[in-house]
Amino acid sequence: MTRYDLAPIAFLALSLAACPGTGESNTLDTAQGGDAQTATDTATDAASAPDTDTDTDTAADTDTAADTAPPSGGVVVNEVIAAALDGGDDRVELMNRDLTAAADISGWSLGDDGGHTWVIPPGTTIPAGGLLVFAESDFGFGLGESDAVYLTDAAGAEVDVADWERGEASLGWSFGRLPDGLGAPRTLNTPTPGAPNAEAAVADVVVNEIVAADEGGGDDWVELVNLGAAAVSLDGWQLGDDGGNRWTFPAEPLAPGAYRVIPQSDFGFGLGKADAVVLITPAGVVAQSTSWEDGEAAAGTSWGRSPTGVGAFGTLATVSPGAANPE
Repeated sequence: MTRYDLAPIAFLALSLAACPGTGESNTLDTAQGGDAQTATDTATDAASAPDTDTDTDTAADTDTAADTAPPSGGVVVNEVIAAALDGGDDRVELMNRDLTAAADISGWSLGDDGGHTWVIPPGTTIPAGGLLVFAESDFGFGLGESDAVYLTDAAGAEVDVADWERGEASLGWSFGRLPDGLGAPRTLNTPTPGAPNAEAAVADVVVNEIVAADEGGGDDWVELVNLGAAAVSLDGWQLGDDGGNRWTFPAEPLAPGAYRVIPQSDFGFGLGKADAVVLITPAGVVAQSTSWEDGEAAAGTSWGRSPTGVGAFGTLATVSPGAANPE
């Protein structure tokens, strides 16, 4: 575990004084998948590292409680990382919202939707206004693409819960509160374990469609579209998968409203039956993240947004490279 003493923080004190407690809500789209390779991809994807995520709970989210109840105590689940971009440990960050006294959480527990429970060791405290980060190596179980983290006190009473659906804690993203301790948990594109939560502004370039198993045996490909009103230079941006492969874009602009299809022959690695695609800015921010499971991007179909650019990802029966996706 790693303890961070953030008190006193002036902006945090002002936020806690000025804002009422808020509940949880859910946003965005996408999650992490494995990197099992298709037969046609194995020859060109030899460099793809295996999926090293050790998640043990990938079952569907079984929590049926409403996500709108405000946290009841001084300690809350402030941020969760369920699919680290570097393949490292999942993490759970707790925050002590009390700015005047440390919180003793000895004997409290962390749990998930899979029935795993870990008891926090004796003598564990969180400084006033501070953060405490537990890693998967501490609590001993992985977090799934649709899962929850439950925080219960030593008497077994539920103190707080962070509950996310598939796509809300995707590869390279976190699920947390903004502002810290008060905001409703949501997708954050800038994981900050042990530091104040943040979200970076990114250009309006999105991943729109993916083919991971071309019906004719041709290249896999990824399609981008610029939803903004200005051209965007992709110089220094990267395209990656959940096996750790990364390809850097050349210095070419993407015009407003324009599509760009990047073939496997450019980015140099094959996409698997169950895999992920991330789009990373030069600053290292994961601007886009989506994943698919085995059967969701089968031969003759694509994995894409409907409506184009703004809709949720799903299996598309009609493949449309360089054009709007079918609705």
